[in-house]
Amino acid sequence: MQTNAAWQMPPIAFRAGSSPQPVDIRAWVLGGVARSAAGALTLDLINGRLMIGDDGRLAISLSQADCAALGEGRIDFEVMRLTPEPTRPLLRFATINHQGLT
Repeated sequence: MQTNAAWQMPPIAFRAGSSPQPVDIRAWVLGGVARSAAGALTLDLINGRLMIGDDGRLAISLSQADCAALGEGRIDFEVMRLTPEPTRPLLRFATINHQGLT
């Protein structure tokens, strides 16, 4: 990830159970945030930063402007399942946003 380029996380699938079975998240309502020392961005399906494919895999996509707004340094991502209840964290991870060349 770098400040002068768009970024997309590779799509990931979710599995659950003692004999892991695929979990279909397409009907869930998700929300999240990308946080840095410079600020935060809302992640949701409406603004296009969260995407769920037809296969039920989740991806996060940030534009060049998003990456620039977050600035250089550590970026913390958190995606929550809002419905069905109860609200639960679905995904948490961090990455480094490097200063891009201008």
